Amino acid sequence: MGCPDCGAMSLPASGPDGSWVARETLLGRISTLSRPRRALLVTAVAVTLCSLVGVGSLLSDVPDGARGNEAAFEDDLRGRGVPTRISPSSLPGLSAPPSPSPAPSRRATPTPTVEPPPAKAPVHVKTPAPSKKPSPSPSGLPGYTGWAGPGCTTNVYQEYGRYQSGGGYGGGYGGGYRHDAGYGGGWYDLQSGGYRGGTCDGRFTAVPMSGHPYEDGQGTAIWSWPIGKGYDECHLAVYVPNSGRDGDVAGNPTVYQVLASAASGHYPQATFGVRQIDHRGSLVAVGSYPVEGESFTVQLLDRGQASWGAHHAAAQMKLSCTT
Repeated sequence: MGCPDCGAMSLPASGPDGSWVARETLLGRISTLSRPRRALLVTAVAVTLCSLVGVGSLLSDVPDGARGNEAAFEDDLRGRGVPTRISPSSLPGLSAPPSPSPAPSRRATPTPTVEPPPAKAPVHVKTPAPSKKPSPSPSGLPGYTGWAGPGCTTNVYQEYGRYQSGGGYGGGYGGGYRHDAGYGGGWYDLQSGGYRGGTCDGRFTAVPMSGHPYEDGQGTAIWSWPIGKGYDECHLAVYVPNSGRDGDVAGNPTVYQVLASAASGHYPQATFGVRQIDHRGSLVAVGSYPVEGESFTVQLLDRGQASWGAHHAAAQMKLSCTT
């Protein structure tokens, strides 16, 4: 209540316990708080005072030259163990962020020198020279090799149905298939042009053709080798001579048969032909054939178209047998 005349203000009447006085002062307000709130207030005041005291002591210890240097100040705080940055704690369920890796050094890392391994000494392997002695066959029987033909002193060469006609060298008329008139002449011998070596002197025989490409006449030549027992297979090669005259060696082809025996009437094991006009002066490998007895025999057939005095050449043959 105020006094209009004196300007004085009347204070509100206090309660029976004087509570208005307590509410108007700081201590009075504190006294009006409940006990738990007063305990919290006292704790907060104590923490605030401790913080102020700690900051003041730090500020008093910082050198004057470093007060304006923020980086130096932070370094000093780190040295005292006071954290300058507070990172948020990891949230539940999330892994902690990886710590930053240190910056790589600018200094070049020297490359280590790797010494090469010691060189190995070369190893010399000596290959034994092959033995010059021929290895014996499983049965202990040595291999067989032999030549046969005109002018050879080994093995057997025979001629059948031989005749001469006209009396001239490689010429004349008559002879041939059924002795019809026509070119072909008779048989004649040449002293060179065949295989010369070993037991053979190089001569060969000119055999007149029958006059028909598929029919045989009366002339034939036979080569035979008495090889003996124990051989299973023989390889045959035919030498085609070259006299310098095409009519002497003109088989196209000359037909041969491999016989089971040299005796007449035995059946042929195989038949083959050699184009003499394409192989003059060479040894022609024919093939391998089984052995059925103690000898190996080959027969020449005189079938062939006779013209311009064409003859088959009967020269040397080479036989090689194995067990």
